[in-house]
Amino acid sequence: MITAVLKRSLVPGILICLAVTTGWTTLGFCGDEVTCTIRQVTLERQGGADVIRIRAEGALGRVRHFALESPPRIVVDLYGCKADADLVPRGGGKLVSGPLRVGRHPGKVRVAGDLPEDMDLRREVLVDKTSVTVRLIPPAVGSGAAITAKGAGSVEKAPWGKEEARVEEKQPQAEEEKAPWDKPEAEASGGEEKSPWQKDAEEKKAAGGEEKSLWAQEAPASKGETEKSPWAQEEPGPKEKESQGSPWAELKEKGAEEKSPWAEEKTPQGAQEGSPWEELKERGAAGAGEKPPWEEGSKEEAKAGEETPPWEEKSVQEKSPFEFSGKFWNKLAGDVEEENRYEDDASNHAEVLVEGKYTAGPVLALLSVEAQHFADLNHGEWDGEADLDLFNAYVNYSGDHYNIRLGQQIVKWGKADEISPLDIVNPEDMRDGPLRPRDERKLPIPMLNMEVFKGVYKVQGIYIPFFHESRFDLKGDDWAFFDHYQDELGYFQVKEKDVPHSFKNGEAGIRASGTVRNFDYAVSYFYTRDDLPSLGAITVPAFFPLPVTNVTIRKLAQTSRTLNQPVPLTYDRTRVTGFEFETTLGDFGVRGEAAYYNKQSFLTNRLKKVRKPVFQYALGMDYQGKESFYVNLQFLQAIVRDYDDDILFTEKTTSLCFVKISRGFLDDNLELGLRAYYNMKDKDYYYNPMLTIKYWQDVNIELGADILGGHSDTTMGLFRDNDQVYAILRYFF
Repeated sequence: MITAVLKRSLVPGILICLAVTTGWTTLGFCGDEVTCTIRQVTLERQGGADVIRIRAEGALGRVRHFALESPPRIVVDLYGCKADADLVPRGGGKLVSGPLRVGRHPGKVRVAGDLPEDMDLRREVLVDKTSVTVRLIPPAVGSGAAITAKGAGSVEKAPWGKEEARVEEKQPQAEEEKAPWDKPEAEASGGEEKSPWQKDAEEKKAAGGEEKSLWAQEAPASKGETEKSPWAQEEPGPKEKESQGSPWAELKEKGAEEKSPWAEEKTPQGAQEGSPWEELKERGAAGAGEKPPWEEGSKEEAKAGEETPPWEEKSVQEKSPFEFSGKFWNKLAGDVEEENRYEDDASNHAEVLVEGKYTAGPVLALLSVEAQHFADLNHGEWDGEADLDLFNAYVNYSGDHYNIRLGQQIVKWGKADEISPLDIVNPEDMRDGPLRPRDERKLPIPMLNMEVFKGVYKVQGIYIPFFHESRFDLKGDDWAFFDHYQDELGYFQVKEKDVPHSFKNGEAGIRASGTVRNFDYAVSYFYTRDDLPSLGAITVPAFFPLPVTNVTIRKLAQTSRTLNQPVPLTYDRTRVTGFEFETTLGDFGVRGEAAYYNKQSFLTNRLKKVRKPVFQYALGMDYQGKESFYVNLQFLQAIVRDYDDDILFTEKTTSLCFVKISRGFLDDNLELGLRAYYNMKDKDYYYNPMLTIKYWQDVNIELGADILGGHSDTTMGLFRDNDQVYAILRYFF
């Protein structure tokens, strides 16, 4: 960060990287870093329950699941994930009405499905390394620990090896209504209840017959005989119907029709109602020419321990190891008012990202390329520039208890949602100013990333051989650190001190994390450099009046021009020790971070540079309410230790607050939202009202405004002339 002078004036801003007055300590409003891609979302009927299966490529981050009461809905949020461009939820169930829906949000994927009214469903959730399974169970089916559908939401962490999901709020079950064949005949004598097919099997065994499971699939008697579904039971003969204890006899006594207790309607040969194939056919999911699951071969042919939905049995076999995806992003913004003749009237930023993946067993290779074009409109003329960069490019190897990733990548530390003192591993692209979400501004850099995990415990080590600074404009742009002052004041120099690409300038860190009940925690240590520069000392002649007062960025540029001295910018070393946590309290998610920087740089009123330790902490709470109502509150405080009164631009204590509110309408096809930031000490602010349209698959449009204000030596006040309205188009392919 541009320390001292730029510390508050040039904070990388809201929802991105808020560098407070404590010395450009990248404290950012941010979403979760994208570490996985959701490849598959299915819904199927299994054992009287609806089962939602979500499969990801890459390690899952935070997983939160909860149930809304009005409208009744099951929701699963997968943080740090993005949805595959071709992802379409498949399958169908009986408890979940209609197909599942997948929502794409910055740093998060949401899977939602509508539930029946006035039905208390239990849910069992299993989260492992790359998948989430949610079983929705009606009161009269099954047993065991679970959570009612109207219970509190919970957050689950899948730290690369979590085998079992946590179980919360065990609710008493309603008394089950038993079918005729479930009524115990031996209750009076205290004997063990036996199902009718157990009785039939015992009778056959006593008579010398072989006991067979109803689910066992018999081989065809002859070559021409049709193979039957393992689930389909032939209608019994007259003698079997009259067998003692047979369900056919009990149903007949009650006037029931002589048919299988499971078959309520006439179904095709080899199938029965309730099978996944029939439910898919009813929903139009069965493609022409596809074979039902009972014709695909025996279950033994499937991979042991992995259940493959019938609609994917063929596609899995034919899946290519190569996958391609991409994203197009474009922001068109117009200035609300022309405060001076140097500022831009409009701007347009276009970005295209193309990504390719190759998977072979435990090995994943990824390569992506990003092209960007920046254009500004000033006095009727467009002026632009373009660049093409290698983005993520790495090879990943996953073992049973370890993971190794080598190459250009992004790593996120910290638990705080919007303000994170610990999310400082990667540099950022600041050329759009402090307004773009932080996860979209992160720049991948070459590093070695190694993880070792056992159950819920993980140790991660990273090594960055060469230093990489953030990208930013110094002069000549509305979002440049020195704005258009050169056009206004005349030429002045800004000199960055380069950091040589040598191993001695590398960075390294270690992080250990774990979970105790529903409390996730981590401790970390990072030996690094500030990705944004600090102001260095300025040499002044003896006659220059010191100390200086009321210094702003504009006055600093003016002083540099008067003295013919360049404004020095340096990237200083620092060591960061951190602690982070995350948990839930009822319906609320609670998380926080604390970071101790051993040294941060500040400019004094004698234009000298001093280094001071800084302590920062962030606390946040969010709430997911009814009808997609969401609130996120964040608070950050930074304290400069051994503070001197001659330090410019920075108070001893800086307190910031942030709020995000959103609500979905029309089945979440529309979302109204507001992001707001306020500095309690300096009174600078940022408001961002927005409307997001999510009606089309893989496309969303965001309409909004950026409103900034405050004194010119504050973070947002520096850009107070840049109020704008905008339209953002996102397209995933």
